Amino acid sequence: LGALDRLRGELGSAVRQMEVACRLAPDAWEPHMLLGRSLMHLARRHGHPNRLVERCQYHLVTALKLKPPPDQLPPMLKDLGVSCMLTGRHREAEKFFIRLRENTDHRTIARYYLGQVAYQLGKYNNAIQHYRQYLRDRPDDPNVLARMAMAWFQLGDYSRARQACHQALMIEPDNLTGRHALGCTLLEEGDPNEAIRVFRETLKA
Repeated sequence: LGALDRLRGELGSAVRQMEVACRLAPDAWEPHMLLGRSLMHLARRHGHPNRLVERCQYHLVTALKLKPPPDQLPPMLKDLGVSCMLTGRHREAEKFFIRLRENTDHRTIARYYLGQVAYQLGKYNNAIQHYRQYLRDRPDDPNVLARMAMAWFQLGDYSRARQACHQALMIEPDNLTGRHALGCTLLEEGDPNEAIRVFRETLKA
């Protein structure tokens, strides 16, 4: 019933059904996993309040401790890593994504998230390395190119930042992260008029 409610978009009802399922079978991994995911969807709908995200984490960790089958482990590691990022616990998120990277089928997405975590921790060189590894498998991802541009920007390498921005905008001209990074780079390079034009276009979009 909880899964059906979630498919219908009735997340509040889905959470209530799955809470009952967890009470009925406290030692079963699946109800905890499903409740954790439903809480994450509900948190996303409400702007990720910490209370909901932390409840999500509790049930996902409980499911993990109850030894789910191997095929369920990677998505749970990813969900836990993302939930840790949302609550600012980036070092814990990094540990989950490192474990996720060990799975061949999920290595690429793990590298993306490791880049995100490294950026948030101020490890911009590490972020760039993770993004580069990700781009080997998905070279046409404009969002990652734009994020790499911001990492180069933070390192003060404005030439490489601008190059990454242009790569992102060639793939997706309306990419807002790429436009913002380009505006920041132009400003630091001493071209305020062009930076203002880019910022105005970004705001308009």
